Amino acid sequence: RNKKVNIAPDVIVPEPDYHVLPSSAKEISYNPPVERLYAPIAGPANPFRPTPAGAHNIVSGNFERSHLSEYMFQQQYRANNREGCPEDARRDWETKSRKADREKDKRRRSAAGEEVEDEDDSDEEERQRRKESLGDVDPKRMKL
Repeated sequence: RNKKVNIAPDVIVPEPDYHVLPSSAKEISYNPPVERLYAPIAGPANPFRPTPAGAHNIVSGNFERSHLSEYMFQQQYRANNREGCPEDARRDWETKSRKADREKDKRRRSAAGEEVEDEDDSDEEERQRRKESLGDVDPKRMKL
């Protein structure tokens, strides 16, 4: 006779696997991945925010905001002081991928019972190769 139909049944909604971290946060209560901590600020730009005072006194007449965290800046700065030349991110990625390939090959050969030789000086060789590729750059002029 009178059947009641529940058109809005109870639904269990899973919690999202991400948290929005406000840029003004001084403290966080969970462990976000590094990519999220150093990501640029998301969201629309504030059209009412005034242009910084020094922005008009640039030689080119305009400036671009760049996202470089303090940690990344210090890493590049120290690499420049240590090696005498700035670190090339692409070359660094190639070096890391070569190292990963060598490690993978070393594990494969050791699992097959082959003799595996240790390559301790590969980092030094890579630094030397990087300096030679920048042959015409004077390292003394590159230091800050």
